[in-house]
Amino acid sequence: MKKRRSEADQKVAELLRTAKESLQLSVAFLSRLDGTTQHLEVVESSVPFLFQEGNQQRQETTFCQAILDGELPAVIPDVRQHPVAMALPAARLPRIRSFVSVPVVLSDGELYGTFCAAGLTTDKG
Repeated sequence: MKKRRSEADQKVAELLRTAKESLQLSVAFLSRLDGTTQHLEVVESSVPFLFQEGNQQRQETTFCQAILDGELPAVIPDVRQHPVAMALPAARLPRIRSFVSVPVVLSDGELYGTFCAAGLTTDKG
């Protein structure tokens, strides 16, 4: 059963939905990074069975961390063109083909996590 979103999470979800639609991608999410784990805090997805709120994964194996580390560009129109990306678990399941990620920094300068959006097709634009 899906947990009920707080008012703040609902506002974030609306922003994510707008971003997802504007970027013409399948999913947008806000993740929190704690140094070892990526937590999917708020997710707006056309394919909800692939991306779910509350999911966690090892931070070091994520596209988001590779982008933060400068190993991948922030905008990836075709994941298959980047060997570093293809070596990560996300390239295999759920078959992500395009990806964008930007850091989310708190007002005190601390990294909270990332805003990300992904597509199951390459970006031809």
